Amino acid sequence: MKNNIIAIDVSKEYILHVDKVLERSKLEIIEWFQQPYQEFKVKAFIYKDIPSLVEGLHRRGFGPYPEYMNACMIDEDIQNGIERSINLYEPSIKGSETEYSRKEYNNVIFHELIHYITDMYYGKLPEWLTEGIAKYLDGTYKEDLTNLMSIIKTYEIPDISTMQGDSFVLSTNEKTIYDGYDLSYIMIRYIIEVYGKDYLLTLMQNKEQIDKIAQSTLIEAIEYFKTLYLKENTIKNQKI
Repeated sequence: MKNNIIAIDVSKEYILHVDKVLERSKLEIIEWFQQPYQEFKVKAFIYKDIPSLVEGLHRRGFGPYPEYMNACMIDEDIQNGIERSINLYEPSIKGSETEYSRKEYNNVIFHELIHYITDMYYGKLPEWLTEGIAKYLDGTYKEDLTNLMSIIKTYEIPDISTMQGDSFVLSTNEKTIYDGYDLSYIMIRYIIEVYGKDYLLTLMQNKEQIDKIAQSTLIEAIEYFKTLYLKENTIKNQKI
């Protein structure tokens, strides 16, 4: 295997599958960040199901995590620096109403690898920035942008402090979690569409500037997408 995978009651077939997904995704992510490629092994823990994943994280001293947590990237301070790990479970092939299918879960692995690589090259960044980038790159909203924009027009503008640290990802309130992901995504999409990807990549290296522009960017992004939503609906209505 190309990566350091620790599996607990997981099929050998799935361990090899995760290894392949990680390996084929590394270069794609690093190239997007325009960073020099370097060989590295991803440390990943795979558990047999979601309850085992949550319990395993607790046993290792992390959390508390909500009972529906299906994956996460952890970075912890150790004596010689920082140790990162991706934490996953083995989904069924077909999935269910409440769980991903194995094919859908590939996207989750990709999402967590984005976090891993972001942390590796840029260090600790605000949650809205890292989650927004991961959502932007993993393609979650590509097919559901209209629905997302219709939801955004109802949002009250929150304080950016609610989107820092692990404030929404570790929330036990599902609406808080989904709102956090939605708003993080639109902030990153707004930055890229209005200012360009190069601006974002430069911003990621200036943590002081990130803090300065965070609240105003959130306000501007919400207004930008509200306007875009209204414009698209006006055009649709005119065609009808």
